[in-house]
Order: sequence, then structure tokens, then C-alpha cells
Amino acid sequence: MNSMIPYSSTSRMLSTPEQSNTMVKYTQAIATTVFLGVSILRFLLLSGLLVVALVLWLWSISFQTGRLFGQWCLTEKPNAAQTVYKLGEIILFPFVLLAAWSRQKVKELWQIELPLIPESVQPQKCSELFTSNDE
Repeated sequence: MNSMIPYSSTSRMLSTPEQSNTMVKYTQAIATTVFLGVSILRFLLLSGLLVVALVLWLWSISFQTGRLFGQWCLTEKPNAAQTVYKLGEIILFPFVLLAAWSRQKVKELWQIELPLIPESVQPQKCSELFTSNDE
């Protein structure tokens, strides 16, 4: 007669102690899955924002240095050695900004004064790179 009542075996199964333990496990599994999903979405969002910030930062630096390089070329009329040297400075410009910002933040946060590059380690002048030592 019980077989004629719909869902009778299901209601009996839900009332057993093993089933309540299973429901706790399922609830924990769902909670863990939701937590992981939210964490992954948060990571993807923050990674996307980092990429956008880096692209905008590089674009602004590129635009600024391109404008300054164009003005310098029009006013100075440089030769090939000066142009190569200036292009090297342009390529290193973002790293100089990053180093200056990092130095400032380290001093601000931890009160540590980082030393500047000593004069003896300064790079060679561009004209010295184009002269031969065979003379």
C-alpha cells in the first residue's frame, strides 16, 4: 500500500540520520563551490583591472615621451648618435619613473632611505659608444 503513495520512499529517506549527514555535506560542498566561484570572479576582475591600469599607464607614458621626443627632434636637429641615445633614454624612462616611485613609497612607508646610483656607475655617454678604440 505504501508503494501507491507518491514519494513515500523519498520522505522516509530524508528522515534517516544518514541523510541529514549527507545534506550537511551537500550544503558544505555547495558553500565551498560558491566561495571558490566568487574568489575566482574576484581574481579575474582584479586581474582585468590591473591589465587596464597597466595599459593606460604605458599609453600615457608613451604619449608623453613621443610628444617630447618629437619636440626635441624639431628643436635640436640631432645626429644619429644623439638620436640613439635619446631613444635609449625613452625606453628606460618608465623604469626610471618606477624606481623613483618605489623609492618614495619605501621612504614613506618604512622610513628607509634608498641610495641613488653612485656617480662611478653612471652609464657611458653615447658618443663614447660610437668611437672606436683602434685609433
